[in-house]
Amino acid sequence: MPLKQLAVTFRACMIFLCLGVSNVALVAQCATLGQMLAEDDPRVVQYVLSLSKKSPSIQLEGVRLCDGSHLFKGWDYLGRVSGLDSYQFLFLFRENDSLRAVGWVLDGGIPIDIPKCPLSIDCANAAEGAFIISGDVYTWGAVQPGHGVVIFRYPPAEWQSRITSR
Repeated sequence: MPLKQLAVTFRACMIFLCLGVSNVALVAQCATLGQMLAEDDPRVVQYVLSLSKKSPSIQLEGVRLCDGSHLFKGWDYLGRVSGLDSYQFLFLFRENDSLRAVGWVLDGGIPIDIPKCPLSIDCANAAEGAFIISGDVYTWGAVQPGHGVVIFRYPPAEWQSRITSR
């Protein structure tokens, strides 16, 4: 192989290797649940808080998570639930025809109870009541301080009457 062709081939291989290492590094940022939550929870909190500055009932583009998915894409933002302590954050959304809530509690705050499955559906065959941003079930009975963002599958209608746009 001529020296010039060998140099071009070597350069192409190095570029390929560099790109391959770069892509591996991007995937590794989200390789475990802990890494995903550490990276994405703060971004999701910032995104949800930014919605308070927007008009309710807007359809969202969502926030991109480190695994490439988009949380809240196509959801409608309804507003923030009022009447909570300053360490509790709770926002309502509509996902297709279903009401959803997103909340978290800062360290030092009082836990937010996770609403039970409504009696109007078959609870034995229903999805769990709350999950984290990865889609994994949140198994506590209340959102604990410092646990990050939790999505409520069955927010009570009473929360809708307490929506504020800010």
